[in-house]
Amino acid sequence: MPTEKDNLMKSYAIVSALLIAAPAFAQSETTYNGFFIGAQTGWQQDQAKVPSDSINVDVSTDGWMYGAQAGYDWRLDRFVIGLEAMISGSSGSSEELDTAGNSYKLNAGTTWGFSTRAGYLVSDPVLLYARLGYSWASYNYVFNQSIKESYNQDGITVGFGGEYQMSPSFSLRLEWNYADFGSNTFQRPPVPPQVFLPTDLKFERMGVSLGVNYRF
Repeated sequence: MPTEKDNLMKSYAIVSALLIAAPAFAQSETTYNGFFIGAQTGWQQDQAKVPSDSINVDVSTDGWMYGAQAGYDWRLDRFVIGLEAMISGSSGSSEELDTAGNSYKLNAGTTWGFSTRAGYLVSDPVLLYARLGYSWASYNYVFNQSIKESYNQDGITVGFGGEYQMSPSFSLRLEWNYADFGSNTFQRPPVPPQVFLPTDLKFERMGVSLGVNYRF
């Protein structure tokens, strides 16, 4: 039976085909030029790499991502440069066990960020672009269902995507992103608990999103 992730990926494949096959239509030089606001949704995977004694436990969360964005594009002939701010949330939550029976749970929270993108108009309505920016993300981490920590991580986001201008006011985009949120320390106790041992947690994220923008 198809999962939610499978259905999302099928939808993205259809949109990708439309972006490639869409016929060009007449537009003015104001295409991809000016302010925009929009919304996005998609699939997101967060990962915390957790060393446990001599065993490495990678806790990964797969979930639904939802958010909003606003920004400004400058069109220079067939090139587009833009600035964007975004905020998003996620339903991602997952729990893993190591060989000793210890549990590790990761919950992904709110993310916001700022980025710039640079792209090229392969046709009047179709823009291909790359993105680079700064992101901040919140996480909740739980060890053995009792020891809880909250983390606010910042890092670098990179990505690439395509955007299709459906009309002078609306555009549709498909985008892949990867973010490295660095490392933080969790004071993990050994089993049985005696003293707390420092454990490094490395946070990473990747995701695919489908978005729509309203252009002023």
